[in-house]
Amino acid sequence: MTNDFGWVENPYLSAEKMVPLAQRIEKERPQLKAGLEKLRELLGEERFEKNISSLVNLTKNNNTLLVVAKNMLQRSAIERDCIKELKEAFSVQFVKVVG
Repeated sequence: MTNDFGWVENPYLSAEKMVPLAQRIEKERPQLKAGLEKLRELLGEERFEKNISSLVNLTKNNNTLLVVAKNMLQRSAIERDCIKELKEAFSVQFVKVVG
């Protein structure tokens, strides 16, 4: 069975609308909410929305923050413009950005 795109339909997969990171963190990882709010203050609303809101994921483990970007362009922008603020907001020594 195929759809209009010629792909085989998989009954076990579904598509979900992308929700901004702040909303997902509040629901899935409330322990990161304070750091995310501090990051918004440090970056300002415009930079936060441009670089952070559309991240795929954000995880903290001890002194390391793992940031999952949606693509290489976003990854480069975060590495160039946001590392210092990410370290400060989440009180970590290392930030690893993948994407």
